[in-house]
Amino acid sequence: MALEIPQHESCPFCENIEKGETSSGTKCAVIEDLADTFAFLLPRQIATPHLVVIPKRHAATLLDLTADEAAAIARHMRRLAVAVERAFEPPGLGVFQNNGTAAGQSVEHYHMHLAPRYHGQPPGILAAQQPETPFEERVSIAQRIRSALD
Repeated sequence: MALEIPQHESCPFCENIEKGETSSGTKCAVIEDLADTFAFLLPRQIATPHLVVIPKRHAATLLDLTADEAAAIARHMRRLAVAVERAFEPPGLGVFQNNGTAAGQSVEHYHMHLAPRYHGQPPGILAAQQPETPFEERVSIAQRIRSALD
């Protein structure tokens, strides 16, 4: 049995790469745009900052990535984790991703999450349950992360 993948009329993450916003009008707060990967803040933050790294090529799940794409995402994630730790000094970092709707995947484009974790914060918080962070605030957070990059 193949993984069940969420379906949208168009891929919002591909739209972020192409236009800087989704067809629903949600603007993208870009952190870093590299040759093979793209990092941005999610509109709904489970903690500050909650970001994702995606491959530029549309690939639905980990199983659809090439080995080189998976390695590029891991390198980019580590680079951003160092910057987030420098800029925000959280006591913990959560790095995670989901494959298939049964695992909680909500967008049909592979993405790896990075979110600070704080003592007393309940596990399993879902971004979809959070209010949308204003675009200007997300841009400011993205700049703070960029300032902490090597």
